Amino acid sequence: MPKFVAIVAVCILVLLVLTNCGKPSVTAYDRGCAYGEKGEWDKAIVAYTEAIRLDPQSANAYNGRGWAYGKKGKWDEAIADCTEAIRLDPVFAVAYVNRSWVYGVKGELDLSIADCNESIRLEPTIVMAYINRGWVYRKQGELDKALVDYTEAIRLNPAFVKAYVNRNWVYADKGEWDLALADLTEAIRLDPSDARVYHLRGMTYGKKGELDKAIADSTEAIRLDPKYAGAYTSRGVAYAEKGEFDQAIADHTESIRLDPNRAFAYRVRGEAYKAKGKTAKAEADFDEAIDIYTEGIRLNPNNAKTYNSRGWSYVKKGEWDKAIVDYTESIRLDPKFGAAYHDRGEAYKAKGETAKAEADFERAKELGYEP
Repeated sequence: MPKFVAIVAVCILVLLVLTNCGKPSVTAYDRGCAYGEKGEWDKAIVAYTEAIRLDPQSANAYNGRGWAYGKKGKWDEAIADCTEAIRLDPVFAVAYVNRSWVYGVKGELDLSIADCNESIRLEPTIVMAYINRGWVYRKQGELDKALVDYTEAIRLNPAFVKAYVNRNWVYADKGEWDLALADLTEAIRLDPSDARVYHLRGMTYGKKGELDKAIADSTEAIRLDPKYAGAYTSRGVAYAEKGEFDQAIADHTESIRLDPNRAFAYRVRGEAYKAKGKTAKAEADFDEAIDIYTEGIRLNPNNAKTYNSRGWSYVKKGEWDKAIVDYTESIRLDPKFGAAYHDRGEAYKAKGETAKAEADFERAKELGYEP
């Protein structure tokens, strides 16, 4: 899966503990908050642990440590601390929001929604509860519910860039590119220094076939962050669609230099090599992409998008049966993954299995997927 897709999902679900920081005295709890603001999670955990030792009844300290554990990917510890914070203070809305984030990342989506609901009941203006719940609804394929939550988050805080970015994803899922562009443009107006949002808008322009605008936005993202591998990949894709394969290969090569495990960059560079008739280089890139996706599946065998991406790489090699196996597993893991149905339909079509192809295309359409 494209790296940015994983980056956008974690950053938007940031834990809301900083609102409880800033006491005038320098205490262990304050140190934990300060370390958290700097992203020094190990030091934050040590400080919050000391705060808990000094005051075992401090719901704030447990919540803060849960937040830090979450940022370290220690999900069970994070849940335990947020749960203890809630036990100590049953009306602690922020602790419910934080625990909802962890449940969401762990894939325990019903528990995540339940915590968001309780947080909103306790404090109806808590923006991140709507953001987290919208994220879960989108993951469940409940796009209209996700839109309602993101729109409410924007109503509560019209300057919240991440709410516009998240809502853009839902519009993109629905194929409503102009609305997605409007949200990204507003996000850029609010924060013109965010390379990631230029990158996303460039990708959206690419979906609309506005390739020069796509290239311009990717170029601006690279100017803002010269080490942004995803922006090079996206610009390379736009160049390839314009038939400028040498520029595309150059951008994909730079993307791979910055991020050697970027499977998608290998795949699209392979496509560019293939278009130039450099078959050996194309096959080598497709094989490298498959190897990276395979390792990703080994590390996380429950990621539907990784199977779908590996299926695409098999398609590029003309290995339709292997592609269909991967698309089928992707669908098993996520029965509402419209793109997987569409992609499997294309593989069936290439094999001449028209009835199966049409059934998959119809299912993709029912799920709201538009290629």
